Amino acid sequence: MRIRLPFPKMALWKRILILILIIVGILALIGGITAYGAYKHYYNLTNYVSDEDMKAASEKSDKADTEKALEEALDEETLTAEEAAYLESQASAIQDNPVLPNDADVYNVLLIGVDRRDTSWEGNSDAMILCSVNKKTQKVHLMSFMRDLYASIPPYGTNKLNSSCAIGGPTKTVEVIEENYKVDIDNYVCVDFTSLTDVVDAIGGVDITIDEKERVALNKMIVAQCSMRDEPSEGHLLNTTGTIHMDGYQALAYARCRNVGNSDWQRTERQRTVIMAMADQGRALKLSELNATAEKVLPLITHNIPEGRLLSLLTSLPTFLSYDILSTRVPYDNTYTIMNEILVPDMTVTQATIQDELYGEDKVHQEELEEIAAEKEAEEAAKEAQEQAAAEKAAAEEAEKEAAERKAAAGLRDMTQPLKTSDHPLVASDAEN
Repeated sequence: MRIRLPFPKMALWKRILILILIIVGILALIGGITAYGAYKHYYNLTNYVSDEDMKAASEKSDKADTEKALEEALDEETLTAEEAAYLESQASAIQDNPVLPNDADVYNVLLIGVDRRDTSWEGNSDAMILCSVNKKTQKVHLMSFMRDLYASIPPYGTNKLNSSCAIGGPTKTVEVIEENYKVDIDNYVCVDFTSLTDVVDAIGGVDITIDEKERVALNKMIVAQCSMRDEPSEGHLLNTTGTIHMDGYQALAYARCRNVGNSDWQRTERQRTVIMAMADQGRALKLSELNATAEKVLPLITHNIPEGRLLSLLTSLPTFLSYDILSTRVPYDNTYTIMNEILVPDMTVTQATIQDELYGEDKVHQEELEEIAAEKEAEEAAKEAQEQAAAEKAAAEEAEKEAAERKAAAGLRDMTQPLKTSDHPLVASDAEN
């Protein structure tokens, strides 16, 4: 089973993160609808796929997906000795911390925007934002994991994080982030981010602030985007700077923009800006506007959020919308190196910083980590001792076997030596007579 996402012809528009703005949009759209029958109707508009079904679908998918995803895998043979040592140390850091912190007051949903250049494959997860809601600190964290971020993906080796989705679907992306960056992820929401234009228009637009350089760059992209959908661009071009109420084409261009500012780093920041603008707009929707908007937006979503959990989230929506929204990205500044275009972070620092930001004082206590690490170290020491004892025993047995073989060989040589005449019993007897 291959899961098809909408608007495949628009998949050239890379890294447009509509997933989180869609999930926020979902909550905003149907938050005021309390009747279970209505809720059931809206939930069924989404595409719920269990983890088991998603894994089965990925296993049946064309193996060319994996081959295409691994085209940009890190060629470790091209690394210097220093780079290879650094890479090995980061891989070891992943294994040294086996704990994924979990807290009942923290809910983490990974929002995945898939980029498919055509319908022949499932696509890379070129937009990945962890939306973390902390009820105790009353904060919502939007944490972008950059597409070129380091990921160890057994048995495929080191690759860019965005290849994980093409290899094993969104469940694989969740697994890889959990194992590499030590954060517990409760659910995921996956969409083809190229639908951003329709989503923004469905909620009535968003307020975004731009400067002159951005305005010029955005207009060029707006013309190209409108051309792809046979839409006249004149009514969408930006004529002023400052805070603008953007329509879908304008917001999409803003989220795509990487030519102004710091390339992908700036682009992920713009994506989070669009998300927060979506949240603001969602708060302003009237009940009379919810139904038509929900009918347009919800079918774009593929997710693994069970019906009961989503209903629970909806009941908490008014509270969540009052929380402060903070945004950040991984890797953090001055904590990574670049190898073959892959961003390789200091894993120990990165894991600790992620846990500090999301969990604060409620993260796994240091003594618990030390206790677990000590247990793991003791287990490894015992295993090494057993292996050493087994190796010594095998060596002793081998030495004993070799000694026996040498002794046997020496005895055989003695038997094959010719006897002296005087040593032969019969000859000796004749000589005496």
